[in-house]
Amino acid sequence: MTSSSQQAFVACRVCGDKASGYHYGVTSCEGCKGFFRRSMQKQMEYRCLRDAKCQVMRLNRNRCQYCRFKKCIAVGMSRDCELLKINNLFYLFLLLFKKLKIIIYDYSNYSTNHISESIKTL
Repeated sequence: MTSSSQQAFVACRVCGDKASGYHYGVTSCEGCKGFFRRSMQKQMEYRCLRDAKCQVMRLNRNRCQYCRFKKCIAVGMSRDCELLKINNLFYLFLLLFKKLKIIIYDYSNYSTNHISESIKTL
């Protein structure tokens, strides 16, 4: 393999598994992204059976939801980051729609003017 075909391994900040991207403000895997999303949506409250000192790693990340969620927060996961991303996408959509509307308007004016000039020459 050449260095250009190798992808750098980026670890999930919560469990150390391979990160799939930047989710809720940190690089995380799909598992931790989904766990954090569900925890926030359902407003889950977890309890640890081991004094809240569990190690959260890829192989045992499902054992203690309390410590996993606590670690999500500790590494910087925040629902606000995702809401900001959604707001930015909505704003981008509005800008694109506005631009498209202007292009259609300009085209319709061009077509009308072009037809009017063609009729005058007849």
